[in-house]
Amino acid sequence: MLVHFRLTVPDDLSDRVRDLLVEGECITNVTVESGICVDPEGDLIECDVAREKAGTVLHQLNELGLDDRGGIVITSPLSTPFAEASRLEALAPGHPDDAVIWESVEAKADDGAQPTVSYLVFLVLAVILAAIAVVTDSAILVVGAMVVGPEFSAVAAVSVGIVFARWGLVGRSLQLLVLSFAFAVAVVAVLAWLVGLTSALDGEMLTQPRPNTGFIWHPDMWSFIVALVAGRRASWRWRSRRPPPWSASSSASPPCRPPATSPSGSACGSPRRSSGRSSSSASTSPAWSWPASSSSR
Repeated sequence: MLVHFRLTVPDDLSDRVRDLLVEGECITNVTVESGICVDPEGDLIECDVAREKAGTVLHQLNELGLDDRGGIVITSPLSTPFAEASRLEALAPGHPDDAVIWESVEAKADDGAQPTVSYLVFLVLAVILAAIAVVTDSAILVVGAMVVGPEFSAVAAVSVGIVFARWGLVGRSLQLLVLSFAFAVAVVAVLAWLVGLTSALDGEMLTQPRPNTGFIWHPDMWSFIVALVAGRRASWRWRSRRPPPWSASSSASPPCRPPATSPSGSACGSPRRSSGRSSSSASTSPAWSWPASSSSR
């Protein structure tokens, strides 16, 4: 599998960038359109690169200063059905599925640490589903809450920040997790209190046995193992070139306790259920761009 580079190159860098791409052994379809770029001014250079070598080529372009002075956009084509693409894939070491463009991982991590309205809406919806799951002892609703929850992007951003020693990213991600969950739990607590004023919810519903969902607040060794394996799967999917089977999230998240159980219980006078659910979400972007400076790995 190839990835496509679209480069906006200043005139004084054009020859060096072109030579770099033409001489690359895993690069093909090099195209140069001189003087076609208006803002920023320069040449438009495009090429296709074996995914296994995309990180190396990107690092070389950054060393030339293109990330500071020009533009870099990387996209993944749906298909490359021509002989040269197969030759380059065979020539490049490894397999495309195992190749990682670390700059794209960092870009995803930066996006995952940003608070957005959509993030808060999906998190509140996930916590509502988790609360209903515990009250009704419904395992399928727990899975539904895991699928809807968007917080895996922030959890993954924390991990990326630790690996690359980007402590500002770690701080922003943790702040987002703490504040967003506090907001979601508060919203669900208010909703649970309102429902508690009706006959739809009473204390007995919260204290009855829950064979299907009791594992959430009574984790054991197997819960930890499942959480570790599922989290590893989700993180691998998050950095993979392959999109997840659905567009917004991945259900391979640790089966941790839902934070909705705490506001539901406290709102109805039963503090026995504690909370803290974690779910995963991995959105996949088809393109990554670096119009300004970015770090190289």
